[in-house]
Parts: sequence; structure tokens; C-alpha cells
Amino acid sequence: MSDLARDIYRQNRFIEFLSRLFDILILNFLTLALCVPVITAADATASMYYVLLKIIRDEDNGVVKPYFRFFGDNFLKSLPYALILVPVNALLYFFLIGMAYGGWGNPVLFGLLLSVLAIVIVLSVWTLLLFAQFDNTVGKTFENALNLASHNPARSAIILIANGLMGVLAVFSPSIFIYMLAIWLFMGAGIIGFISVRQAEPVFRELMPEKEVIPDPLEEGYDDDEESGE
Repeated sequence: MSDLARDIYRQNRFIEFLSRLFDILILNFLTLALCVPVITAADATASMYYVLLKIIRDEDNGVVKPYFRFFGDNFLKSLPYALILVPVNALLYFFLIGMAYGGWGNPVLFGLLLSVLAIVIVLSVWTLLLFAQFDNTVGKTFENALNLASHNPARSAIILIANGLMGVLAVFSPSIFIYMLAIWLFMGAGIIGFISVRQAEPVFRELMPEKEVIPDPLEEGYDDDEESGE
């Protein structure tokens, strides 16, 4: 590869990187804005996962239109997930922060609640990732999320670290949390979503049936008579 070709390749990769980063920033803004009503939080997050899956697979055709199309088409379907996941996560965070700063309990109970919250975070992310990719019942989606989380411990650990870091800072280091909050509001949700989708996409690829390869009539070796059975 010549120096000129190498420079063009690097420039194209850099431009592609900036384009993807801009897409993530847009998704971050849309998701945070649509999470404000709380009841739409599950749908907003799943919509972000849906678009990010397409971006990673190079199947994307824009960001805003696919996001709102998925959001609108799945609003009613997402309500059970919002009514289950949002209160459970919020209550666990509330009790943990209360125990950390209000002296509500002992260290054993605190550790137990922290462990439960970690499990809930992982299951919540896997559940919404599945919701973004597959059409299934609520019960089956939760069951599949549990199976995927338990059968992919390394990926689940990365998902937990990415999605739980800000919560850990809020409980154990409020000062750092305040400094990180501005960065998180700017692009944190999109970056965390991208990391989560990166972990789930190879798993989903194995679960999805392979697309049937349709012969190309212009390709050499294609026999129309043989294909038609004549």
C-alpha cells in the first residue's frame, strides 16, 4: 500500500469514527430526553439499542428516523418492562444510598442489596437488548435474559461495569460523581449503550437464523434451468 493510499485509508477511518461518534451523541440526547417521563424509559433505551445494533452491523440508514419508528411501534409493548424495571432499580438505589449516608442498616445487608442491584442491572440490560432485537412475550424475554446473562458471564461483567459505574460513584464517591455527571449527560448513555450492544451482538448473531443466500443470475456458474428444476 502506497503512502497516499494509506493516508486516504486513515482519513476515511477517522471520518467514519467521527460520524459514528456523532450518531452516538444524537442517540444519547434522544434517549435521555425520552427517559424524562420515566414511563417511556424502557422504550427509549430499547430504541437506542435497536439503532446501535444496526450501526454495529453496518445496516443503519440514519439514526433519528429508525429511533422514532421503533419507539412509536413498541411504546405499548415496552410499558410492562418500564413498570417492572424502573421501580425495582430505583428502589434498590434509594435503599443503598440511604444505607450509605443515613446509617439504615449493617454492612452485611448493604452488601446483599448491592449484589441484588448488580444482578438486576445485568438482567435489565439483557432484557431491553432482547426486546430491541426479538419479538417475544414479557415472561419469555425475562427468561431469555436470565439465560443469556448466566451463560455469558464475561460479557455480563462488562455490561455491569459499564452500566453500574455511575451508580457506584453516586453511592461511594459523590464528589467524583458530580464531576462525571456532566460528561455522562453529554455522551455517557450513548457510550454505555454502545458497549452493551457490542457485548450482545455476537450472542444475538448466533441466535438468529442465517439468511438464505439467493443465487445471483449474473454470477458465473448460475444455471437458470437447474434452479427451476427443468
